[in-house]
Amino acid sequence: MKITDALYGEHGLFYAHMEYLDRVLGGNEEPPLEVLQALAGGLENMVASHARIEEDGLFAALDVSLGGMGPLGVMLGEHREIDRLLAAAQASGSAAACAGHLRDLLTLLRQHFIKEERVLFVLAQQHLDEGVLIALGETWADTRHVTVRGPDDVPGCH
Repeated sequence: MKITDALYGEHGLFYAHMEYLDRVLGGNEEPPLEVLQALAGGLENMVASHARIEEDGLFAALDVSLGGMGPLGVMLGEHREIDRLLAAAQASGSAAACAGHLRDLLTLLRQHFIKEERVLFVLAQQHLDEGVLIALGETWADTRHVTVRGPDDVPGCH
């Protein structure tokens, strides 16, 4: 599996989680600060792991291929802003402040994922050899502790 396919799939899980957070934040009652901070902590774990895979794998390979050109600086800057918003949510002293940081975070995450899907992953497909994309996908699978098999790997499945 190519790393881009794996990352598209992870984005799908993020979108589902963000929809849930939208419902929590859009309800009639504001959840307690502790609940919002717990939600931010869970999202932080997901985001940190996802960003590490992108930065150490795909971004590093693209940086070599593009020679420092391209949108990588923007993507890395947005990763740092995402980290900042998550930290601000966790450090908030009120539910309202935490909810505000989470709303800003959800907006940024959606914009960021669109850029990755429409620009960065397309660049990766164009500029990286398929073998590199597959090797990065194998590293992703190892990191995620999943086994990725194709039809040739499963007896009777052709």
